[in-house]
Amino acid sequence: MRDLATSENEAGKTTDAIRDYQQALTLQPDWKEGWWNLGMLQYSGGRFQDAQSTFEKVTAFAPNLGIAWGFLGLSEYETGDYDEALGHLQKAETLGMQDDDEVSRVSDYHLGLLLNRAGQFDRASTLLAAKFGSGIVPEQVRIALGLATLRIPLLPQRIDPSREALVLAAGDAAIGDNPEGFSAILNAHPELPWLHLAYCRSLARAGRAREALEECQAETRISPESPLPWIEVSRIELQQGTLPESLQAARTAVRLFPSDIEAHQMLAQAAQASGNTDEAEKEREVAATLPPLQAHPEERTVKLYANLSDQTQADEAAQAQWKQALREYVAADYAAAGADCLYAPGIKTAAHIRATVDAVHPKPVNLLVGGPSDLSLAQIAELGVRRVSVGGALARAAWGGFMSAARKIAEQGSFDGLAGAATHPAMNALFENRGS
Repeated sequence: MRDLATSENEAGKTTDAIRDYQQALTLQPDWKEGWWNLGMLQYSGGRFQDAQSTFEKVTAFAPNLGIAWGFLGLSEYETGDYDEALGHLQKAETLGMQDDDEVSRVSDYHLGLLLNRAGQFDRASTLLAAKFGSGIVPEQVRIALGLATLRIPLLPQRIDPSREALVLAAGDAAIGDNPEGFSAILNAHPELPWLHLAYCRSLARAGRAREALEECQAETRISPESPLPWIEVSRIELQQGTLPESLQAARTAVRLFPSDIEAHQMLAQAAQASGNTDEAEKEREVAATLPPLQAHPEERTVKLYANLSDQTQADEAAQAQWKQALREYVAADYAAAGADCLYAPGIKTAAHIRATVDAVHPKPVNLLVGGPSDLSLAQIAELGVRRVSVGGALARAAWGGFMSAARKIAEQGSFDGLAGAATHPAMNALFENRGS
């Protein structure tokens, strides 16, 4: 079976290869190369839920293989499991993918998107600029950089199409670290949140400190509750040697957001430079005790850029609901209560069926098919289901035929509805066979 699956894989017979890899791995679950090849076939074939399950096994026996964590995270991204994908793509970045630059770039791009979604905008900007900042930068990466620059906690597919050009322009300005690019956008959008901050940072890196301070002051008026522009003001003033102004700005940042680590660190630097060693030591101690800041989507930014009518919102909600239902199903632990075969009503897609089978393995799953299905019995079996029930569907099908035929007689005077009726000999044969 191993040789057959391998030869089918080499011949491009993806469906056959997946089936036979699965059968071979059932017989020999420690075949590591088989798990890897199966995961690659599932991923390349768009069977991301299946690929996710397979790469979970690969990472279990190869925990230091960065590319395996990358494919696991990418599979989770495609199934909408964004929180898990973020953690696994971060692990892939940490371990590295020295043997495959293309997969590394794809992984880093999606990691940048998920960092944006999680509100880690500065880290997303740094990552994307480092990985893609030289040469010709693909448009999707420029958009991702624009999302980070404007601090938009949304995935690209959630952006209102009327805002895409603005996001792209911000990304272009960020790639070249071009103050003039930010200036041009501001001419058209002077009140846009976070654009003055981005312009301020770009001007500061260009050595134009006075102009940078003006832009950060403008951001404090647009974003009065944020410590970020005040932190930048403090940093620039410190670099310029204007210590009282640096100290005052850092204290303002801490007052606005006492749980912000960066604000306390900036105040420690400003206090130390000003000779206030006691205050500096105190701020360093506070910063060391604070937990990492949990980012939350800023409502005004989401409203400004989100495509609120986008179907993706409903899709994400449905996906989250499904994942919660599966967690509750597994947590109920029906097997521990004595169930020999776990009954699974209400699931219809191949991805959901496979996820359920994997979640309760090695217990067998009984799938309820109560109506027409896109899957055949053989396909359901390939997904790992051990038993199929139809509930009352056959009785309802019989009643449906009865009601349809009766309605045609009553309403149309037609007996065509009796055409599919079983013959008396067929019925007699059926019951005779039952008695024998």
